[in-house]
Amino acid sequence: MSLTEKLAFLCKNSKWDAVGADFRNQIIIYLEEVNESTKRSITCERKHAHLKKIVEFDMVHCKKNNR
Repeated sequence: MSLTEKLAFLCKNSKWDAVGADFRNQIIIYLEEVNESTKRSITCERKHAHLKKIVEFDMVHCKKNNR
């Protein structure tokens, strides 16, 4: 049974609490996935910023269009 069929069945039988709980669970799962991806990108950006501070590229003798 697909999600739409399930929600339609619950609405027809006036099970509004179950419909609301299902939506709440979907939102909670989605927010957990977003938080995990944000944590990974923050770690990656922190490493890149650290490398930029440590490693310097000498570009004095490069042509402007090759920079």
